[in-house]
Amino acid sequence: INYFVSAQNWTVESVFPGGKRDDAVGVSIGNVGFVGSGRDDGFQYRRDFYCYENKQWKTTDPLIGIARQYSTSFSFSQSGCILTGIDANGSLLNENQCYDIVDAKWEIKTSFPGAVILQSVSFLLLIHITPRPPNK
Repeated sequence: INYFVSAQNWTVESVFPGGKRDDAVGVSIGNVGFVGSGRDDGFQYRRDFYCYENKQWKTTDPLIGIARQYSTSFSFSQSGCILTGIDANGSLLNENQCYDIVDAKWEIKTSFPGAVILQSVSFLLLIHITPRPPNK
């Protein structure tokens, strides 16, 4: 689903192939969107992931290890990271997995160092500062 600000309307481009989800997590890397994990409509925890690029969905590698919900995400450079969450047994997860868009695979990274935070929000600010020419 896309929202067009100029037309102020929603349009359906391509239907998400992963079924209905609760508490999924998403991350964008460049112009590619990734969505996965969470619980499906049968209340099963999931670790599958999908990418959205060029107006179509494709299956990507699933997260490594345990299915989860309530994760958070952030991206930088050519990677998107999914961290924390809770598994089907109620265990809090502090692991950090990053998807490298060039290598097209997940990799376990250093665990989150603090208390597990569920359903948090993250954002990245890119600021370009143009230097002023020197005064003459």
